[in-house]
Amino acid sequence: MSRRVAAHRRGTKYDYAASGRSTRRSGSVVVRRTRPSNQSKRPSHKSSSGPMKLLGAIVTAMIGLLAIGWLSWTLAPNWLGFKQDSQTLFISSEKDGHNKRIIYAVYLKDANRIHLWELDSQTPVHLIGGYGEYPLSAVNRLLGLEKKSPDFVRAAYSQAIGVGASDIITTVEPTSDLTTLEATRKWWWQTAWANVSHHWQAWQWYWAADQVGSYGVTFHGQVPVANLGREVRLLPDWLDSECSIAVVNTTAVSGLASQLARVLENGQLRVIRVTDSKQPSDVTQLVMNNQAAGRCQRAMHGVETVLPLEPHAVENQEAANQYRADIVVLLGKDVEPLFMGQTSGPSR
Repeated sequence: MSRRVAAHRRGTKYDYAASGRSTRRSGSVVVRRTRPSNQSKRPSHKSSSGPMKLLGAIVTAMIGLLAIGWLSWTLAPNWLGFKQDSQTLFISSEKDGHNKRIIYAVYLKDANRIHLWELDSQTPVHLIGGYGEYPLSAVNRLLGLEKKSPDFVRAAYSQAIGVGASDIITTVEPTSDLTTLEATRKWWWQTAWANVSHHWQAWQWYWAADQVGSYGVTFHGQVPVANLGREVRLLPDWLDSECSIAVVNTTAVSGLASQLARVLENGQLRVIRVTDSKQPSDVTQLVMNNQAAGRCQRAMHGVETVLPLEPHAVENQEAANQYRADIVVLLGKDVEPLFMGQTSGPSR
């Protein structure tokens, strides 16, 4: 006789919980029919699969970021590097109120070359704006204390060294004479990390050095400031023959047009006419013919670099035809106080 029948006859309820069967009611009998207590449960993988998936996602994301970073660094020179020629004056960090080393750099994009000159920083130079004569090494501190605008600073340095400088960058002092590509790249690398205000321009020079290679960087050594313009003017493969420039002086400052024309020519821009005008202009103007805006970008940038304030750019085919030039620089009364007493040479 089974236990279930015996329990029924006795009128008792028999609990099979101990037998490991799970329960259900049938009349007065409770039957438990559960898995045996000694039967192990299936192993669960939920606790381990979550962290593994998260780790895999993190590793995948890191690999993706590294790939993007490598690709960006590889393509950066083409995407973010110089789009045209560049002329930059690098000024080493200040020491005792003076900048010890001052280096002028020219990047020629079409020729894929870089030229460097170190200037004698103790040479006295004339400053526009009525400041008179100062050592070149003291100019940066003086203009900083005077809180001069970037346009004025560029023009002041361009006039002082006799050739346009589109950017003025404060840099760490080079630890060598920059005669090798390795030394030059190291210097610009340090400058890019140390210079916050001109961080981007410094990287552009670093990338340019990478592109030109070992034989593309020429260090010309130290030159007198008075000779820099002539040396830059003689660089091959750089003359901008696309656009012609006329410089017209409408101010009372004698020789102003000639002075600006000389600085533009040292930067290998083609100045075809230098003259005075009896029709005064209150503001300095950059007058262009109808086609100049599209094909004379370098010339326009060169003119803006040597002027201490932003000129008013206008298209005027009639005025351009009058002086037979693509670009006519009309020097107005607004620049007159800045050049008073600073010019020499012919009346124009």
